[in-house]
Amino acid sequence: MNVSPDKLHWIQQWIIKAEGDLKATEHLLTLKDDCPTEVVCFHAQQGVEKYLKALLTLFDIDFPKSHDIGATNENG
Repeated sequence: MNVSPDKLHWIQQWIIKAEGDLKATEHLLTLKDDCPTEVVCFHAQQGVEKYLKALLTLFDIDFPKSHDIGATNENG
């Protein structure tokens, strides 16, 4: 698969951001009983979402850029 330098840049940026979220998750888990579970879940979800965005970018699949959880795409 031939990936343009511009696309590769954006894929790498998504991966860097995803790994930051997962690093935060791993660190928080070291707190054991003092671990804020909801924050761990948030960062884990954010990391997965960013890895998925990297994959979607690789395959030229558009994804919505919204923080509105009530927003939908054309497919419903």
